[in-house]
Amino acid sequence: MTNQKSLTVWQGQDVPAPTPELSKSMQPRELEDHRMAIASDVEMILDGYWKDRPSPEMKARILADWADTLEDWEQRQVLWALRKWRNDFPNRKPNPGHILIVLKDKRGRAVAERAKPIPQQIETSTVSTEDKEHRAAVAAEVMAKYRS
Repeated sequence: MTNQKSLTVWQGQDVPAPTPELSKSMQPRELEDHRMAIASDVEMILDGYWKDRPSPEMKARILADWADTLEDWEQRQVLWALRKWRNDFPNRKPNPGHILIVLKDKRGRAVAERAKPIPQQIETSTVSTEDKEHRAAVAAEVMAKYRS
C-alpha cells in the first residue's frame, strides 16, 4: 500500500532533461559561434592551470572536447560554472565532466525548488460567542418559519 505523503514531487509531472539541449535549437552558424564562445571562456579559465602549454593542435582538440560536452548549456551558465569551480577548487584543474556536474547540480536544485508544493494556508477565523449566538438565533428563526 502506498502512503500518499511518501509520493515524490515528480509523480504526474514531466521530468525535465538533465541538460537543456540548447544546441538542438541552433542554426549551424549560431552553434559554431556558441561553441567558440564556450571555448574562449574555457581557455580563459584554464590559462591559470596550465603548467606545460599544449601545442596549438592539441589545444584546439582540448577546447573542441570541452565544447562538445558543454554546447547544450548557455554560454553564461558555462562561464558561471567555470568560475564556481575555480573559486571552490583553485588548486584543481577542471575537466569538462567537473563543469557538467556543477551545471547539472545547479539545474537540478532549481527544478526541485520550482516543483515544491505551495504550502496551503489554513484559514482559522475565530467567531465570537456573541456572533455564534446571533447566528443560532437567525437559524432558529428561519427554521421556525418552515415548521409552521
